Amino acid sequence: MFKGKNNFSNKQKEQIIQMYKDGMYQKDIAKHFNTSRSSIARIVQKSNIPCKHPLLTEDRKKKMCEMYISGYSAKKIGEILKSNTSTVTSVIREEGIKQRTASEAIRKYSIDENYFEEINSPSKAYFLGLLAADGTVGNNTNVVAIQLQETDKHILETFKKELNSNHPLSFINYSEKIGPNRKNQWCFRVVNKKIHDDLIDKGIVPRKSYCLKYPTCIPEELHRYFILGYMDGDGNLAKGRRRITFTSTKWFCLGLQKVLYEQLGIESVIRRTHNCTEITCDLCIYKTMDARKLAQWMYKDAPYYLFRKYDIYQQYYLDKIVI
Repeated sequence: MFKGKNNFSNKQKEQIIQMYKDGMYQKDIAKHFNTSRSSIARIVQKSNIPCKHPLLTEDRKKKMCEMYISGYSAKKIGEILKSNTSTVTSVIREEGIKQRTASEAIRKYSIDENYFEEINSPSKAYFLGLLAADGTVGNNTNVVAIQLQETDKHILETFKKELNSNHPLSFINYSEKIGPNRKNQWCFRVVNKKIHDDLIDKGIVPRKSYCLKYPTCIPEELHRYFILGYMDGDGNLAKGRRRITFTSTKWFCLGLQKVLYEQLGIESVIRRTHNCTEITCDLCIYKTMDARKLAQWMYKDAPYYLFRKYDIYQQYYLDKIVI
C-alpha cells in the first residue's frame, strides 16, 4: 500500500485525476492503486476538481428513467451512469414512474423482433406511421419508445399485442409532478437491436424531428395506413370547419404532399409552424371536400386508430364521397 501523499509519481497522479474525471468513485480508484481513499481525495482536492460526483442534470435524470422503463435495474443503471443505486431509485420515484416488484424485476421479456423487417401489412404501416410521429429511437442505445397521453393507452396495448410483447407499459404521473393542467401519459419502451436497426433502415432515425423524410419503403396500397398512423401522432382533424393538418419536417411534408396528390389528387399547402423554424412545417388540407376525401381514404379498412380522433372523423367527416 502507498503511504503518505508524496508516494505517487506525477504520471500516477495524472492517471488518478483522469479516472476521477471519467466518473470512477474515489474508493474504486483507491482500490485500484491499493491505497486509502483519503490519499486519493487529497490528490483530487489539490487538483481543484469538484469532489461532487457527476451532476444530476435533467438529461441524466431522463436517461435514468428511460433505462429503468426499458428494463434496466436501478443497480445496473447506477453502474452504467456512475451513480448510486439510491440516487437512481429516488429519481425514478420523483418522476412518478411506478417501480417494478421483485417478480417483475426478474421477468424475461419477449418480443417479435422481426416485426419491422418488412412493411407488408396495414398494421405494420400504421405503427410505422405512429412511430414516425411520436416514437423515439435511441442514438447511443437500442431503445425504441413511444409515449402517448393517458386516453390513448389502448393503442399502446394493441401495439404490444402486435409485437407479441410482454413488456410492461409505464405510467408517468405528470399531473402530480408538474400540475393538474399537464396530462398524464403511458409509455411503451423496449431495448432491441433488431427492431431499433430496422426502424432506422425505414427512416425512423434518432433526432428525427430535425431530419425526418417520408419513407420510401411503403408499398403503394399501404400508404393510407401509414398516413393514418402519422396523423394519429402528429396530425389534426379539425372540428366544424373541415381541415386536416400534419406537422413534421419540411422534407416529410414534401413527400407526403406528393403521395396525396398522386393517389387522391388532393392539393395541400405547406407552411412554417408558428415557431418560425426552418425545419418544422405544417401540411394543410384546406378544402372541405379534400379533407373529407382524405379522412375517408385513411379510415377505410383501417385495422387500428385512436378512438378520440375516430370519434371526430365520424362526427364531422362522414359525408358521402367517392374515393
